[in-house]
Amino acid sequence: MARAGPARAGRGWRAVGFGVLGLLSGCAAPTSGLRASAADEKLPPVLERLRKAYPDLQHGTFVALATFESPKELELFRVESPTGETTGRAQPALNLLRARDQTGAGSLAARLAQPGDRLTLNARFSRSLAIPADWRPYALMLASYYAPPNGQALEFGIESGGDRPARWQRTLRLAAGWNLVRQDLAEVGDAIDLANVRAVTWSAIDADTADLVLDDLVLADNTAELLKRGDAPDALYAFRQGRRTHIGAAARFELAFSGGGISYWSDGAAPGNLALRTGLGPWPTPLPERWDAAAFPPAYDDPAHYADWGAVVEATTDVAELSAFRAVVVGEWRFGPVNARPAPRHTWRYTIYADGRVYVRVTSDPAGARWTAPHVGYALAVDGRRGFARVMPLRAASEAAPAWALLARSAEGRADLLCAPSRGELARRQLFAVTRDDDRTALLIGDAPAEGTVDAAFMLRVWPPDIDGPPEAESHAADYQFPAELSLQSGRLVRDASGDLDGDGFNESEGLYELEAVQHRVRFVFDPKSRVRHAPLFRVRGISVNRAWVYVEGRVREADDRDADGSLLFTLGRAISAPVQVEVYGQP
Repeated sequence: MARAGPARAGRGWRAVGFGVLGLLSGCAAPTSGLRASAADEKLPPVLERLRKAYPDLQHGTFVALATFESPKELELFRVESPTGETTGRAQPALNLLRARDQTGAGSLAARLAQPGDRLTLNARFSRSLAIPADWRPYALMLASYYAPPNGQALEFGIESGGDRPARWQRTLRLAAGWNLVRQDLAEVGDAIDLANVRAVTWSAIDADTADLVLDDLVLADNTAELLKRGDAPDALYAFRQGRRTHIGAAARFELAFSGGGISYWSDGAAPGNLALRTGLGPWPTPLPERWDAAAFPPAYDDPAHYADWGAVVEATTDVAELSAFRAVVVGEWRFGPVNARPAPRHTWRYTIYADGRVYVRVTSDPAGARWTAPHVGYALAVDGRRGFARVMPLRAASEAAPAWALLARSAEGRADLLCAPSRGELARRQLFAVTRDDDRTALLIGDAPAEGTVDAAFMLRVWPPDIDGPPEAESHAADYQFPAELSLQSGRLVRDASGDLDGDGFNESEGLYELEAVQHRVRFVFDPKSRVRHAPLFRVRGISVNRAWVYVEGRVREADDRDADGSLLFTLGRAISAPVQVEVYGQP
């Protein structure tokens, strides 16, 4: 995980491109500063090898910082002390014995022989080479690292200059052999000025000395459209940029997923991230007794919470399903050592709909390790400078009353954040905390017993922007926590679907009612039971992949939305407050 580092001052990089003709004049010409585009049919051999080797270079433009096919590129690198001293230190050399075979014959080898030494890339070291100082056109930094048999831990940092020098840094935990590290530059840009990048540094962690082997340092714009953006707000769009997958609905919201969770949230009304770059949540948080009455609120992001689980050695984000109707994103944090099996892990499964509903199932599996506290709660974290305020329920929590947590913004048209756990008791104890600098606002809810694997499901609403008070919050939460009644005349209610945590036929993890057709037909009465039901969602198994139709009170429409397994998905598409007859037919 990334963390902010100390700020440092320095001069900006010179943003001058190196001519492509230099590369063509000989195989040993430096590539630093060479740019290419996915639209280029013919590239110099070095850049063509890069494009073929790395999928991220097959969309948009990219620029090589260094490929280590020329000794000249070593001018950009130095081994130095934390204060910049180079005396008595062996300087980097080309390594012709170990390189990424797909991209060339050389790599950089550097020896960090003294405690605190670091390898630095900085354009001011060279009088003849230049690399871009403005990284804003790029979404990703690629770098290949070779680690020894026992692996290697490095501190990787990027610094910006200008009027407000700053530094971003993260820990790299490398497995033995070659490792490709894809660093999302949007994350870096939250901490430094990407318009004036000054230096890149590497240093050893947990060791006084280290041998570094690097290859193929590249900046890339890998933006790729996954679902076409249209004007219709009831359809999702999606694109990939950097390590983030962006999913949104026009004029409603946009979410970006990376590092296992939601790292960006926008309502389209104003620029900027409503969430934190470290993520929105819900974050599982071990909690002591009487946690909501403590003088100092528990820190949801304290690494000590999972000290017995090991370090986070892998954070992944995968798109499991994607259509205009809905998207399913799975995030995971796996704890280490690197090769531990089974390994402790947190898993988040997000299901996103175009009307602003985001359902998430959070599974925390210690895999035999112990919990560090008797309870588990969940934290939501937002940017404290965006005007969020906690809204309190008007009535006391009870088994008959919906339980919810709401962070609202009073300005008209600005998004609010509603969270309703599927089990109401998970929101009956709450704690609201703001950092001293107002940068972060967190709402902690709970709790569940910290025993073995802990499973919880939630509904988040990031749209519409008028969930500003208790009446609106209670209506949406009640719809989720107290499902409607379905009286079936044909077909059956599915009670064993993955994600239906209580086996009642309503899948809390995906926000829909689970049905199975008999002879390609389902018929039922949907009874809202004296509550307003907000555009109910359904999944029907057993409907052929041919055409299908949904009748609501006799009015028919064709349904063609399917999940990843081919089951039919549909919504009633409006608020329901009285019983309605629903029929679904599939063409055999």
